[in-house]
Amino acid sequence: MKTQLAVAITSLMGFTALADLPPKFVRAIHMVESSGRYGKIDGDNFRAKGPLQIHESYYRDAKAFKPSIGGTYNDCYNFDYSVKVMTAYMERYGMKYIQKGNWEALARLHNQGVGWEKNPAKTDAYCLKFRKEYNKLRVSGIAKN
Repeated sequence: MKTQLAVAITSLMGFTALADLPPKFVRAIHMVESSGRYGKIDGDNFRAKGPLQIHESYYRDAKAFKPSIGGTYNDCYNFDYSVKVMTAYMERYGMKYIQKGNWEALARLHNQGVGWEKNPAKTDAYCLKFRKEYNKLRVSGIAKN
């Protein structure tokens, strides 16, 4: 409810900035990307870093949009910093999905980047994993948003 209200207010007032992504969304991405692990995790043949598996181009995009996140690409090994990077990236490219509460589209954006809509089938397997984790959180009540 709190997330829906925040999304509604954001949408009605035309805000284009986002303070935080819903914890449930972040947790589901975290589970899909690294099975909920923390620390120095390298994935995708050492092309992605950290618990949210941030690629360098994703990081550069996010930091160019929101330089105030500071840090370096290696800071993506830190969970909290990775969330800042993901939030900035979603602010830049995902506001239309956030305003609609379309978390699956946002997950697809995280997985494939801004071109995902040209070939959504490339993100279907990832989206199924995301949906499974997201729905588990809803059923278990682990996260409220």
